[in-house]
Amino acid sequence: MGANSQASVVADSLQRDADAKKTIFNQLAASAQQANQQQHLSDASAQVVGRATVPTQPAFPNKPLFAALGAALGLILGAAAVFVAELLDAGVRTVDDVEQQLGVNFIASTQLLTPRDLTVDGQEVRPWDYVVSRPMSGYAEAMRNTRSAIMLSDLDKQQKVVAITSALPSEGKTVCSVSLARVMAMSGERVILVDCDLRRNALEGLLTTAPEAGLIEVLTGEAKLDDVIVPDAVKGLDLLPLNKAAFSPRDLFGTKSMSDLLATLRERYDHVVLDGPPLLAVTDARTLAKMADAVILIAHWNRTPRYAIQAAVARLTRDQAHVAGLLLTMVDKKSRSSMGAGDPGYYYGQYHKYYHD
Repeated sequence: MGANSQASVVADSLQRDADAKKTIFNQLAASAQQANQQQHLSDASAQVVGRATVPTQPAFPNKPLFAALGAALGLILGAAAVFVAELLDAGVRTVDDVEQQLGVNFIASTQLLTPRDLTVDGQEVRPWDYVVSRPMSGYAEAMRNTRSAIMLSDLDKQQKVVAITSALPSEGKTVCSVSLARVMAMSGERVILVDCDLRRNALEGLLTTAPEAGLIEVLTGEAKLDDVIVPDAVKGLDLLPLNKAAFSPRDLFGTKSMSDLLATLRERYDHVVLDGPPLLAVTDARTLAKMADAVILIAHWNRTPRYAIQAAVARLTRDQAHVAGLLLTMVDKKSRSSMGAGDPGYYYGQYHKYYHD
């Protein structure tokens, strides 16, 4: 029994030693397995098939292809922009616009007079004074072309009574009427300018003092013609103004008094210039156009709608009025010089030396 007890103590000691070593073994085995797994994870799984070559040029972007696509896209967008601009632009700019699309003779074009142009000897003048202070200017030459166009519009009939009108307001109608009348007077002719725009009294700025009576009083018999005629600053030009702007339900221009007045003016003067109202706005313009020997249409360059001018021409044609031609006003010389070789404004740089603006 003593031997068994001693053997049992030894056996327990050996068992404890064996368990401790087994535990250490298990720990070492786990550590080895973990180290082996990490080593396998760090090994590369890919294989080198071939060595890469260094590129001599970039693979992207493809510049020739992109340039070709950009040029094609630019042409398409440019053509579309031009088409839209032409579609939205209904103004009249060139001789072809006037003669081919409107069917009216092109007379001339007056330049846009800037404040610098209208400054003469340090003082600013009105546009109708420009033909007097600058008689050799391009603006004055356009007025002389208008005078010649009136005289040559019908060689079988003397063009004495000239009606100046426009399709819409603010086209430069009154300025052209005064300028044309002054150019005619400066040529040695006896001219009278009649203010027939009853609702505007546009010649008010041309007079130094307000008249006590005018055209309306003459037509109604309240005043005599000789008492209301006012001489202009230009020798040879007389003015038949309005006393004041007025609206009358009566058709003053369709009366016998107006016919008799024009007959009297025909005998006294070489030319009678009628500054009428806009054709599409007031019916008086159609009556004046019918009574006149020639009609001059005024249109603002690149602003007056083509369709408005066509409507005005159609009315004049139905009334059997003689349209001598169309005058474009307030033209931008630089912009018009780029219209093309078919337009006279394209050559302005070559013949402008003949003018003294």
